[in-house]
Amino acid sequence: MRATTHLPVLGWLLVSIVARADLLPSFGHQVDYVSTADNFKPSSSRGSASKESILADVLEKNGYGEGQYTILSSVKSPATDITYYSVRPLHEGLPVANVNMGIGIDDSGHISSLSVPVSPNTKPLSGQCRINLRSAESRVSSPENERQSTDPHQAIKAFLEYVNRPDLQPTEGSLKASQPDKAATSSRRSAGLADKGSATAAVALTTADDSLDGLNEGIEAVEPVALLTETGDYATGYLVKANFDDNVVRAHLVDGEVVGLNNLCTSLRYRAVDPNTLMDPTQDNRQLLAEPEWSAGAANGWNHIQGQFYNETRGNNVIVQANPTGKGSWVNIARPTAHSNGDFDYPISFDADPTTYAAASIVQAHYWGNMMHDFSKNFGFDNQAGNFEDVNEAGGKGNDPVIIYVQDGSGFNNANFATPEDGKQPKMRLYLWDKTNPHRDGAFDWPSLVHEYTHGITTRITGGPADSTCLSKGQAAGMGEGWSDLVALAWLVHPSDYQGPGSKADKVLGIGTYGNNGQTVRPHMYSTDMSVNPLTFSHLAQAKYQTVHAMGTLWATILYEVMWNFIADLGVAPSIMHPDRQYGTTLMMEIMFESWRRQGCDPTLFRARDAMLEAEAIVTKGKYQCLIWRGFAKRGMGVGASMKGTNVVESFKAPTEC
Repeated sequence: MRATTHLPVLGWLLVSIVARADLLPSFGHQVDYVSTADNFKPSSSRGSASKESILADVLEKNGYGEGQYTILSSVKSPATDITYYSVRPLHEGLPVANVNMGIGIDDSGHISSLSVPVSPNTKPLSGQCRINLRSAESRVSSPENERQSTDPHQAIKAFLEYVNRPDLQPTEGSLKASQPDKAATSSRRSAGLADKGSATAAVALTTADDSLDGLNEGIEAVEPVALLTETGDYATGYLVKANFDDNVVRAHLVDGEVVGLNNLCTSLRYRAVDPNTLMDPTQDNRQLLAEPEWSAGAANGWNHIQGQFYNETRGNNVIVQANPTGKGSWVNIARPTAHSNGDFDYPISFDADPTTYAAASIVQAHYWGNMMHDFSKNFGFDNQAGNFEDVNEAGGKGNDPVIIYVQDGSGFNNANFATPEDGKQPKMRLYLWDKTNPHRDGAFDWPSLVHEYTHGITTRITGGPADSTCLSKGQAAGMGEGWSDLVALAWLVHPSDYQGPGSKADKVLGIGTYGNNGQTVRPHMYSTDMSVNPLTFSHLAQAKYQTVHAMGTLWATILYEVMWNFIADLGVAPSIMHPDRQYGTTLMMEIMFESWRRQGCDPTLFRARDAMLEAEAIVTKGKYQCLIWRGFAKRGMGVGASMKGTNVVESFKAPTEC
């Protein structure tokens, strides 16, 4: 490891809005976040210059000239004319793996947003997925002296020991070097990395008795990288990309030690539960539901891939099957097929064990997985943004439909979603619940499937589709849980729930209630009534609210207040499936999707709040700023609120104009 040049900026720098109209923005000074529509002033137009040349100008001004960065992704928001770029700096030819800079440029050449989190990794919150990882400090310390870098073989060994899998080893002949990047050869040589073997292709893992399911566990790649240290120096090391069933792991190693780790885990006619009802555990209230005519699933429907029809629960967007063994193989597993009349219609008996109606469970997850694909695509999570499709027609990498396992045998009383980078298949696992007799099937708790799928959406959008680590730790991970809850809650609100002025702007809702015998799996039910849900910002000072789901509950509680403010003004949309700015629920969704594009990698609670305000200022020109502010202020995140560590300062004040 060697210490070298300092970055232009140290610590957290989150620049939101460029206030100067006569200069290109600089990463070297702090610019306040937007707080109202009045001070939302992007930079002046750059005339006829292309967005790419404007991007290059901004980066060059801030010390990143040609050859000193790589563009991870560029995604144009369909709600605005802004293209959001995710940029990774290079150091001596190596990507700086723990830095992802976000820059938004509109069609007029305005610099709309900068989000530049330049920070070492932070410790993951507890409560994320099932892999038995040892606790990590996840800090990149400054080098005390120059030491020889380890090679990929040592990196793999150190990584496997760290994740408590020393029983695993590369299969014979699988550890092969990939072709080195010739352009970076000299710089890598100076960084102390050998040219040959400095990166590896996929590495299959096995145990001594060859019992490992090779389809599901292995090391995808070992790549040489640079890492930004706490003092602004660089260290050279390796990025290990590994898969352990539902855990998609990205680890940073320096000198044979894991210094940072991100676990990226965090569902014709079909008889299923429709969006207007919850599953009744005492009777079968499913309906035969046709694929919507407006489906964004594929040109020929949900069960087609490039014109080929699959008469089973497989298509361009999702591939669904039962997985009682928990191993995760899916390629050759039998799936339910449509009957001769074209219906995927399978019976349920609630007096029997759920394994007797696995086919009905698979169809349920197939329907809802496709519905979530279409919903998110309509709100701009499309091919270019890195959505989940086998074959893409308009950008992106494809080859990544969601693999959904129902009645998964690797656990109980849970669900999860693992999201790798664009072009790699995500996996959703839906478990059985043992809180009742007989057990209940998690696939029929469709809000939980909505929650899990939303993890995939927010992970791919935040920081761009080429980097799946941006919501994997700290406050960002907690907010990921909150956004997933909020989207599920938005699906559960219907036009009849609000009767206009004079009626109560609230609906008491829980998450995970079907499997959990009617009880929410969160610390409180969701409600705008403080006597039902008393959470405020100060709860984050408590240790139990430093876990991802508890922090997410607070975040979703705040967003639930904001959503009901929109509903009180605009009502509930007849369908949540399409953007419609006439209604509160759909406008809330559009603003949230835009805020995810703007907030950048590893957002803080305050950065995410401000990204919502910025998004509203762009989408609806500041008309509804106060609806957002009042929601945050009611729960203690108003003007003047702050947080440093667990020292929380609440503010229940909205701006004076509100």
